[in-house]
Amino acid sequence: MLDCIRVGSDEVVVVPFTQCADQVDLHFMKGPEFNGYTLCNGSGCPACMAGISIISRFLFPVYDPTEGRVRVLPVPSSKSPHSLLPQLHRETSGGRRVAVFINRADNQKYVVTSAALPEDARDGADEISEFLKKFESGEIDLTSVFPKIDNATMAALPSISRKLELKGIKVDAA
Repeated sequence: MLDCIRVGSDEVVVVPFTQCADQVDLHFMKGPEFNGYTLCNGSGCPACMAGISIISRFLFPVYDPTEGRVRVLPVPSSKSPHSLLPQLHRETSGGRRVAVFINRADNQKYVVTSAALPEDARDGADEISEFLKKFESGEIDLTSVFPKIDNATMAALPSISRKLELKGIKVDAA
């Protein structure tokens, strides 16, 4: 099952194998009924209408050598110097196979370093090959790592429905 790698203060290691990524818009919803990221539903999205901000991410498939499988690394779209995207690009450009080490030192700035993969390192070639076959055939959707809540269900969440009610917005259940 495909899942996300979460980057925090503990260092994570990934082996990037493609520059291809899917871009998604997410909402972070915090409440007793749902706590976490969900995909934005686009036009007519109750979370958007309730004023919950959109968070854009690039979803990169990467090999996780600690887990021995392909996972998804959500990368913020920011291009500021200490953000993940430009540092990841810097460490992976050049065409060499590297292990990339990532953490968030103060929960703000990303720290990204890399090292060439040792000759005897398990680089996930078999897992990557299998993943790419399925990905290219459409069997794998990177966005599946985040839940998608339909408009009616999302609008019924108390944290959303109360805001919509106060704004006088009715959500079409279709």
